[in-house]
Amino acid sequence: MEKKIVKEDKKNEESKEKKNNTAIFVVLGIALLIILICVIAVFYRYSSNNFKYAGIEFNKNYMGDIIFYTAKVPVMDAYKIISGYKTVDFRNDPRKLKDVIINTDGNIKFVNNGLAYISYGEMNQCEDNGLAATNLGLFMYLTDTRYKSALDDSDYANNTNIPYVNCQTHPNNTVMLIKSGNETKIEQTSENCYELVFKECEILKVTEKFELIILDQYMKTITKK
Repeated sequence: MEKKIVKEDKKNEESKEKKNNTAIFVVLGIALLIILICVIAVFYRYSSNNFKYAGIEFNKNYMGDIIFYTAKVPVMDAYKIISGYKTVDFRNDPRKLKDVIINTDGNIKFVNNGLAYISYGEMNQCEDNGLAATNLGLFMYLTDTRYKSALDDSDYANNTNIPYVNCQTHPNNTVMLIKSGNETKIEQTSENCYELVFKECEILKVTEKFELIILDQYMKTITKK
């Protein structure tokens, strides 16, 4: 009788041990699953906020409810060695500007090292008009491109100190003509002229796509060296 009781006690202890081991494995499994989910979430958030586009590092930043995509553009010294970085802020995710139509011969070219013009034609009254103009001008400054603002309206320009410029008036300068239209596109109308056309209020999309094309070209030139 005693042997039977001992055997039953032993079986109960073994059963309890197995249950305890099972519980431990379950807890460890849940803990590992939680850790894995956290790692995946952190990686996803990092990869969403930090990415490469056209060979340039971008970081997604927040200023309150406003989102910025900051590009770190490498600067080369006289020996073709990266000596630092310039930062350029975008309001649009560069990966989501694929719907902007590009009608150029492949590259954005500046016909000489002289003065370029950013000329404004007839445009819809949009909240982002001033921001787009400011950002494009800042981009020209960061890329060491001399430029002047202009208007494609001779009557208005004649009454101000703003020059009257379009693709025909200044054939020896690069002209970027911004105006409203039925679609959002970048159209090269001649060797020296690029029309940045936007529908509705998509002015930031077309100006920032123009900047990204220039950055892409720049990165291709320095990676070849």
